[in-house]
Amino acid sequence: MTNYEMLNSLSNVAIIEVNDQPVKDWSAFRLSNEAGIPSAPVKDSEGSKFLESVRDVFIEQFDFEREAMLGSEDEDSVSDLMFEQQHDMIHNVVDGCVPIYTHQIWETFTDLCAWTEDLSELGGPETDMNKNAMTALYMIGCRLGDTLWVHYRKELMKE
Repeated sequence: MTNYEMLNSLSNVAIIEVNDQPVKDWSAFRLSNEAGIPSAPVKDSEGSKFLESVRDVFIEQFDFEREAMLGSEDEDSVSDLMFEQQHDMIHNVVDGCVPIYTHQIWETFTDLCAWTEDLSELGGPETDMNKNAMTALYMIGCRLGDTLWVHYRKELMKE
């Protein structure tokens, strides 16, 4: 059962997310579902701000890179070049969005239930708990970035 289905089953009010909604309009609820987070963050919480900042910075960076390439290449070449840079772009965006202040790190961590992340994917837990929390947030942001990449590219292809 997804977060959406569970929330709808517990509520008298149906929550409707439009699948073809532009990526820039995705709510924190939708972003959390796309990132595979077990619980949606509360609106205007540090967790929702983190997800929204990953979305906004991703779109800004994607558009910037694409426009820079379009000036010197054709559309097919740009698509190939963007694909080659996908990994670096997503990781640079997410790295810049992960909070650096201790209180903000832990608020974001708890808002996004980041304790469920398997840190062994990136080398395992450290003795520094703040670094572990930041790594978990980084992993969530990267999953979201991968999803944003797929959906935003599709959205641009339709235009």
